[in-house]
Amino acid sequence: MKSDLSIFIPTYKRNEALFETIRSTRGIQDIQVIISDNNEDINLSNEIQDFISQYANIKYHRNQVNIGLDRNMLNFIPLCETKYCLLLGDDDVLTEKFALIFEHIENDADFLLLNNTSLSTGVIPIDTNREKASLFEKIWNKMPFGTLIINVQKARLIKQELEKYIGTYHAYSAVVWEILCSDHSSNKMINIQEKVIQLGVIDKSWKQSTVEIHFVSIPLWFGLLPEQLNKTGQQVLKFFVKSTFNWRFFRQLLKNGLLNNTNYSRTVGQLPLKYRLVYHLSKISLTVKK
Repeated sequence: MKSDLSIFIPTYKRNEALFETIRSTRGIQDIQVIISDNNEDINLSNEIQDFISQYANIKYHRNQVNIGLDRNMLNFIPLCETKYCLLLGDDDVLTEKFALIFEHIENDADFLLLNNTSLSTGVIPIDTNREKASLFEKIWNKMPFGTLIINVQKARLIKQELEKYIGTYHAYSAVVWEILCSDHSSNKMINIQEKVIQLGVIDKSWKQSTVEIHFVSIPLWFGLLPEQLNKTGQQVLKFFVKSTFNWRFFRQLLKNGLLNNTNYSRTVGQLPLKYRLVYHLSKISLTVKK
């Protein structure tokens, strides 16, 4: 039912993109939209409030101080009043297929995953720890912000488990796994293959933190996952490292000035020897090319 769903949009100094996102919700005026604004600029805040004055279903919340990316993304837990909440990026837009969600949302699932073609559409039971681990392996990297609808009631019950994920840039996706591995889980999710959300393509503010995210935050996130996912998580992390830290990746970071002697010890320096060798070869190749 539509009354069971709200839309939550965390934002930070991207008003023009945000306005396009809001415009895409015109056809669903009976669904509440909540904006959580992390920006300190009162002028930008006033712009938003002026723009949304024409929308009776939009609730605006401005944080007193910038609480950071993860905490702002998790603000849906105290701010959303419905059973389910769609976490929507401030540059994402709803597509004409958005109404498909309401055909699936009444099954008391822990979460819904949108735009995902790696699973069939419909209810997916996840009864055992093995099934949970298998699901994690399949979709952990297929749930970008904008593709998750989370059971807010269950998120509130595991809220204390989320504090440890602050600073990983992926606290929002940890909500799913903490619910699924808790006593509050219904042991089922819902997958929707259709593209009901068009994800944004403008530059993300977190891209400036690419090195921090890849070398520090993602490995940390894996280490914090519930015990039921520990073994599979470590296997997936090894594959992530192997597939990510290659010659091309290092060259790109070096060319963009994101890897240097200053951050080497806490980034590349933490990798196994074979990856450090690839890094140094990448660095030499760039020097020779010059």
